Amino acid sequence: PGSTPWVSGRRYLAFNMVGSVVAVAQDSYNSIDITFHDKSLHRDVHFSDSFRFALAALTESGCLFATTTKALANDHALRSADDAESVLSFRAFASWSASADWMFKLPLKEHPRCIAASSHGAAAVTSLGMLRLFTCGGVQRHIESLPGRVVTCVARGDLLLVVLEALGSVKSNMGARRLEYEYVLMTMDGQTRVARGCCPVGPGAEIVWAGFSEEGHPATCDSKGMLRVLHRYWAASDACWVPVLDTRRLASERGNHETFWPVALSASQFIVATCKPKTRFPPFPAPILDELDVEVPLLHTDTSVGQQEAKLFAARLFGDQLSGEAERSGGDYPGGASGQSRDDLEQDKLLLRLIQLACKADKSQRAVDLAQMIKLDRSFDAAIKIAVYQKQTTLAERLMRIKDTKFGSEDDEYDDVHNSDDDQPAPAALNARRHRPPAATYGQKQNTATSKDSSDMDLSEDGADTVSTKPGGMAAAMLEDEGPELVVRPAKPPVTSKPFNPFGVAAPSTSMEIKRSDSFFKAADLHSESLSDVSSRAASPSKRQQREDGAAIAPRKQAKMSAFQYKKKAPIADDADDEA
Repeated sequence: PGSTPWVSGRRYLAFNMVGSVVAVAQDSYNSIDITFHDKSLHRDVHFSDSFRFALAALTESGCLFATTTKALANDHALRSADDAESVLSFRAFASWSASADWMFKLPLKEHPRCIAASSHGAAAVTSLGMLRLFTCGGVQRHIESLPGRVVTCVARGDLLLVVLEALGSVKSNMGARRLEYEYVLMTMDGQTRVARGCCPVGPGAEIVWAGFSEEGHPATCDSKGMLRVLHRYWAASDACWVPVLDTRRLASERGNHETFWPVALSASQFIVATCKPKTRFPPFPAPILDELDVEVPLLHTDTSVGQQEAKLFAARLFGDQLSGEAERSGGDYPGGASGQSRDDLEQDKLLLRLIQLACKADKSQRAVDLAQMIKLDRSFDAAIKIAVYQKQTTLAERLMRIKDTKFGSEDDEYDDVHNSDDDQPAPAALNARRHRPPAATYGQKQNTATSKDSSDMDLSEDGADTVSTKPGGMAAAMLEDEGPELVVRPAKPPVTSKPFNPFGVAAPSTSMEIKRSDSFFKAADLHSESLSDVSSRAASPSKRQQREDGAAIAPRKQAKMSAFQYKKKAPIADDADDEA
């Protein structure tokens, strides 16, 4: 991928996001110019090529070159077919070793058809159907035979994608030959087949580019301008090709007939070189690269709802790729847990926008379907607030039930803890609440551990016991860390010579050993006062009853009430005298 035919004595051997490799034809040799997009990464390289390399694969660590025949390379400047040995050469850019370059000569009548390189090694597929794998240092790691005719191969990290022509290539009803493709995705050591299957293209189309996205998706682009990515390849049986952009439709919407030369792909953009109408290849010197926004070809993408759905689909697609690749390789999610939470939050934002549009359109079922895709608990709370704000009360209640089912509720967790078996330890906070230590400690013949635990307790003025937060106190003593799980031990009663009593007093052996203890009598007085307060509250009448009985009424108010009653009764007495 990235190579072009000769145009005015120049051709691109490779063109990607690292840089470009340009071959310039001379009389008896070629000159190679390696240009990097990031000048701070490496300096540009220029050297004379006496082998007349026809293939190149450019990476950040080095560049792999190969010679081949005129028929295989479509290069009129090469030798005639099969007259000499082909060469594989690797040129390292930066290495701790001074001699990191290596070169191999292939047997007669075996020529490279396509090559690939990455940070984990190099690969070459020959005209005899041989797949040869090498390490970065030039160690021959693996060799095998591939079925069918290989179209291209590309590598990224520890993955190698090989695209082949299927054996069942047929002709369509219109008479035109329709190509069928297959793909094989394997590791760079050749020991593991990650996925394999059919590689779809449009009717009458051919694959013109293959590569990997920035997130690790294997991707292809056909001559009809359809860009596809291989999704869920880490689960071989679930792997599928998903279309993510139709460049031809995008060009027609712009109102021009430009063509795009694929260069690279990311989660949100497709990096291309824009070519003039009726041309397929980029000009010289290298043009400025354009960025096309990824637009999944869903239905009704001309509406706001369709655009938001396309953005959501792309975000979920590439987000699943990051997590799946981390799971396959055994590594971490890019950016760690914070990076994954950030990506989940971005997806939830798109879902909340769609939920808001659904509530405005009074489509409750649509809002419920969108809410079930939410990943974060706080995002679900925002969805409920949106439903309440839009006066969708029934929807808000349903969303609350879905949230309780999906994320659970605190009440359910509390009930599960209390209804669990005795063999399962309860959480530390609940167990500490159950086994609260006694309010005070009395006596002088108690155990040392009991007095130590009791020293961390304070008795408040109203008789309530409070647990001290001192390190090593009773609440901390009840928790012991045994391995990965936290084991909770209940508080033990004080060790006494007689059965445990509520005051925690160590009973003396004889009555003569009873000594006065200020803490004992103080606690007893407080306990009796609290009991008297409770009984006085129960016996005291209510305010309304006091008013009805005339008790606890201010003297002035009582005088006014009596005067009012006297005036009210006076006219009745006068009428009685008149009648008499």
